[in-house]
Amino acid sequence: MAKGINLNNLKNQNRSSLLYLLNTYGELSRKELSKKLNLTPAAITKIVQELIESNDVKEGLSISKGLGRKEVLVSLNLEDKLLYGLNVEMDHITLSFSTFSGKLIKRKIIPFNNDFTYVIKEAKDYYLLNNINVQVISLCIIGNLDGFGVYKDIDYQKILEETFNKKVIVSNNVKAFATAGLIFDNKKEEDSLLFFKWGPGIGSSIVSNGKVVTGNDYSSTEIGHYIIHPLSEKKCRCGRKGCLETEVSLKEILNQVKQSGKDLTIEEILESKDEEIIKLIDSKINLSALALVNTATILNVHDIVLFGSMFNNPTFAEKFISKCLQLNPTLTKENIRVSALNSSSGYIGACAIAAQQLFFEKGI
Repeated sequence: MAKGINLNNLKNQNRSSLLYLLNTYGELSRKELSKKLNLTPAAITKIVQELIESNDVKEGLSISKGLGRKEVLVSLNLEDKLLYGLNVEMDHITLSFSTFSGKLIKRKIIPFNNDFTYVIKEAKDYYLLNNINVQVISLCIIGNLDGFGVYKDIDYQKILEETFNKKVIVSNNVKAFATAGLIFDNKKEEDSLLFFKWGPGIGSSIVSNGKVVTGNDYSSTEIGHYIIHPLSEKKCRCGRKGCLETEVSLKEILNQVKQSGKDLTIEEILESKDEEIIKLIDSKINLSALALVNTATILNVHDIVLFGSMFNNPTFAEKFISKCLQLNPTLTKENIRVSALNSSSGYIGACAIAAQQLFFEKGI
C-alpha cells in the first residue's frame, strides 16, 4: 500500500513540476519538457496526455526541427477556470471574479464592516447579480485565520460553503499575495524572498526554496506585530501594545495629521510639501524600514518585495527603498523592489491560492 501511495505522490509531483514549468516558459514541446524535468519521453507523453484530457493544458503551434520534423508546443489552459474572490482589508473589501491565470473579469469594492454577516450578504448579492459559474470561493483575510484577525470566532469555511455551495479556500492575505508573486510574477525559482505589505495595515510573508513559509497559525512572520515601542499605550488588535502596525498604519497616519488640524486623504498626505507632514511620514518610514531590514537580516533572505497601497506612490516607494539601502549597505536596488503585481493586490491573492491548490499542486 505504501508503495502505491508513494508512486501516486511522485506522479502528482511530476504533474505539478510540469505545470509550473509551463507557467514559467509559456509553452514548451514534449522534448523540452522531458529535458528540463529529467523525465523519459514516455513519461512526459503520458502526463501531457492526461492533462490534455482533463483540459488543464492544450496543444498549440508546431515548430520545425529540420528534415520535415515538427514538435507540437504545449501550454497551460487556465482561462476557463474561474473563481470568486473576497479580499478583506482593514478599510475595504474587494469582491472579484477572475480566472486561475490572474485575469480580472470584474470586481466591486465595498467599505469594511465589522459585521461578517453583512459582508456575506454583500458578497452573495454581487455573486447572484453576475451569475458567473465559478469553481471555488477564495477568501483572503487579515491576520491568522482564527485569532487576532479582523473577525474573531468565525468559521469562515463553514459559512462560505453554506452560502455559496462551492469549494472554499481561506488564506491569510499577505501569504496569498506572496503565493501570487511566485505564480504570476515568475519568482518561484528564487531561493528566498521577504514580502512586505504596507497598506491599511502592515504584514509580511517569507518565501524559502520556492514555497511560502506557513507558521503554526497559517500566517507567517507578522512583522506588523513586532513591538517597537514597549512603553506605548496604543493597544494593537493582537492584544499587545507598541506594535509596528499601531504606529505606522494608514489609520494612525491619518489620525496624527488630523490632530494637527489638517483633514487630508492619504494621497494628499504623501504628496504634501508641508514640512511637518514630511517629517511625520519620514518617521514612519524610518520605523518600518528598520523593522524590515532587521527582519531580513535575521531571516537571511536575498530579496525584498514591497506591496500595498502606500507603495502606489512612486515618491514614497523611492524614499522607503533608499532608507532600507541606507540602513543595510549590502542591499542593492536589485534586491528590493515594488511588486509588479501591486496594482492587482485586491484580487490577485485569491487567484493564486485557487490556482495553487486546485491546479498547480492538485493532489499534493
